[in-house]
Amino acid sequence: MLYRNCKNLILLSALLSVPVSSFGQSVKTDIGPDSTIIDHIKASDHHEIDATSDILKLFSPIAPSASDDKKTGPVKKGPRMRTIYRVQILSVNQSGNGRALAEKGRRAVSSRFPQYPCDLAFEAPNWKVRVGIFENQNEANAAASKIRQSLSQYAKEVRVVRVNMKVTK
Repeated sequence: MLYRNCKNLILLSALLSVPVSSFGQSVKTDIGPDSTIIDHIKASDHHEIDATSDILKLFSPIAPSASDDKKTGPVKKGPRMRTIYRVQILSVNQSGNGRALAEKGRRAVSSRFPQYPCDLAFEAPNWKVRVGIFENQNEANAAASKIRQSLSQYAKEVRVVRVNMKVTK
């Protein structure tokens, strides 16, 4: 069986003190019997391992067999991700009253622009106030411009940010 994870092969041979001669290679090379496992790995891209099933479990095969599918079941996909654009109004460091300042900014934006969803998020070490969910950057830029004009105290910090959002549908 062929394996592509050479780091595991090196680690396994080092941990078990397996001599290089116990590993057979699928590609013939001119490396002598006294060479190291690293010399053998560098000499070829593919290696065959003659070992017990316990040792073989430490490696991932190139092509899973049909019996492997029965044991593990169907592959579950993770959540899909989608890129959206948001307008970041404020980013405040957590030290002192960072959260209180961010909450004040969130309330100011929510009262002036109720049509946009607004939230407060902590991304270490900053509290961030983000507004809206926009499909493209042009829509987000237009909203950012309106917010800059309306909330002059936050105008210097208003920026459009790209965010990866999980799709739950």
